[in-house]
Amino acid sequence: MLPAFTGMAAEITTGKDKIILKFADHAGKYTIKRATGRFSEFTTIGHTTKPVFIDKKAKGSPYSYYYIVLDERGDTIASMSAETELFGENVHIYSPTDSPEAIAADIDAIHKEMFRAEMGSGRYALLFKPGDYTSAGLLNIGFYTHLAGLGEVPYDVKLSNIHTPPHLNNNNGTCTFWRSLENISVIGEESYEHDRMFNWAVSQAAPFRRIYSQRTVRNQWKNGWVSGGFTADCIFDAPVGSDGQQQWYTRNSFLNKGRGKFAENAYNFVFTGVELGPEAAKETYVDTDWNKGGNVTFEPTTPVISEKPFLFLGKDGRYKVFKPAIRRDCKGVSYTKTDMGEGEVLDLLDSFLVASPATGAAEMNRALKAGRHLFLTPGIYLLDEPLTVSVPNTVVMGLGWATIVPPDGAEYAIKLDDVDGVRLASILFDAHHSSRTLLKAGEKNSVKHHRTSIYPCIIQDITLP
Repeated sequence: MLPAFTGMAAEITTGKDKIILKFADHAGKYTIKRATGRFSEFTTIGHTTKPVFIDKKAKGSPYSYYYIVLDERGDTIASMSAETELFGENVHIYSPTDSPEAIAADIDAIHKEMFRAEMGSGRYALLFKPGDYTSAGLLNIGFYTHLAGLGEVPYDVKLSNIHTPPHLNNNNGTCTFWRSLENISVIGEESYEHDRMFNWAVSQAAPFRRIYSQRTVRNQWKNGWVSGGFTADCIFDAPVGSDGQQQWYTRNSFLNKGRGKFAENAYNFVFTGVELGPEAAKETYVDTDWNKGGNVTFEPTTPVISEKPFLFLGKDGRYKVFKPAIRRDCKGVSYTKTDMGEGEVLDLLDSFLVASPATGAAEMNRALKAGRHLFLTPGIYLLDEPLTVSVPNTVVMGLGWATIVPPDGAEYAIKLDDVDGVRLASILFDAHHSSRTLLKAGEKNSVKHHRTSIYPCIIQDITLP
């Protein structure tokens, strides 16, 4: 049995083979409608004259359903879903039964809000359940927005195309920060035409992970300036690169055609654990002498790594976090078309405290001390006391650019005690107040070597404003 959750002007509880809806009493007759997605077709499932309705025909996970309640005039007096209650209103979860036009309009509205919000307070996660969404068309991603698939592997979610248009003039992408992409496929033809390319034209603080792309990927907006980025665990069938990026780090990925026609002749391009396909110009992916104008560092393997933990929807309909295994002296991606790879699956409700900005730091610290993992939903967390991670192998991860602000005058915002196996991922630290340290890991003069241990501590996608 899942715990109770509430929705807008409503309350839902779940039991065996039933979902109970409770809502404010407006007197009269109510119509209950249900859908399998936020933008799916709602159909009438019943009527009631009381402010309560029991849905006995709901099968499987309650995360499969969205409800609205109408009064006698046909006005919506309540809307509710388990997903919104769990993750908050700034996590938009799309279903393959949703209208593609509605999905496109929703993401476009978020992009318009976040396009110039370089120092804004909005935080969003756009999550896609397994399915084909290519008919939703091109999706633009702005500041503080995380777009991800909820499948086990990237192939489970298909999108048509993604762009990150810069908000600065003259196609300048040097301030295109704080957005992320994970666990999706981009389906389309290979092309060097701007509108048909997958343009991830960013400049740092914009991680690009676990992606499969059929489209040509360009890390630059037309011929504008851009200043660096990061790619990991990706498969590119078509060329990937740029003509003007200053620097880029690509790790444990497959480049079928290498950089193709892109020049990549600027400052510094680093590749570790990267596999090259038969059409890649392998002679251009070798170490070059920086003193003689070279700009490539190529290491055939990555000494030790684990990919970043990520959220997915299990086959049982429950939300889970996948914690990828440690890999050593490895090359290539961590998954196959049908297998998510080695690692540990953690049930979100069973293993994590799912926090929101309204959750107090004391409650988060109690959960961490008790051995629970911590999952931070989108928003800005104004801590009134620092967070401390003291249990080995704890996962602390954010979603949708969750942002931590330390208490005024605090020594740190988050401290990782001198223990093995901690995973800290996807958190934006905002100094804001005066604090000596944002993140403290381990103790000074410690003789423990967490990097070389069986269970090293790994910090990923931790960024600053």
